[in-house]
Amino acid sequence: MYLRSLWVTASLFFCFLAASPGQAQLNLGIGLCYGSDIEKPGVDLRGYYLTSPTLRFVTNFHYFFTKSGHTFWTLDGNAHYIFYEHRRQQRLYGIFGLQYAHESVDIGIG
Repeated sequence: MYLRSLWVTASLFFCFLAASPGQAQLNLGIGLCYGSDIEKPGVDLRGYYLTSPTLRFVTNFHYFFTKSGHTFWTLDGNAHYIFYEHRRQQRLYGIFGLQYAHESVDIGIG
């Protein structure tokens, strides 16, 4: 059920990418992350979608390396609107974001 929701969300995101103007730019990346609440390291997959000089969309997927039988991951979506930019180094921007977090534990019954 949760994996299906993830695939639907990812599919909608990529459909949005395919339907947008040609001047848009897509950047992908991978990195390491750390979950301070669960105190575990993880991997971060990230996509930046630059639609215009003032509007950017960012999607993150974090998967944390937890102990056996325990799974924890998050899916984030953010929109950045740049109000002011000075020499491409200093920016004033607003951000809107949503997060979906999933945690499961296998208790070994059944």
